[in-house]
Amino acid sequence: MLALIMIKVIPGKEDQVIDQTREAVGGNALKVDEKPFIFEVTGPYDVIACMKMETMDEFRGTLMKIRKIDGVMDTITSIVVK
Repeated sequence: MLALIMIKVIPGKEDQVIDQTREAVGGNALKVDEKPFIFEVTGPYDVIACMKMETMDEFRGTLMKIRKIDGVMDTITSIVVK
């Protein structure tokens, strides 16, 4: 299962949230040019993380870790269906 998690961050906490999201996602992050697909972006959300999970329980556990990160205001998740 592939999922995109869009994260809204308290201004000034972007770097902290990115670092802790990398820790939360761990080896499940998809990679772009050998780097985890976790980027600061423009638009209504500030950070996007793309991850691959084997089970819904694994996904839910990782999402809960991300939501608990200091500086995370909101998340929205899209699961890739095709």
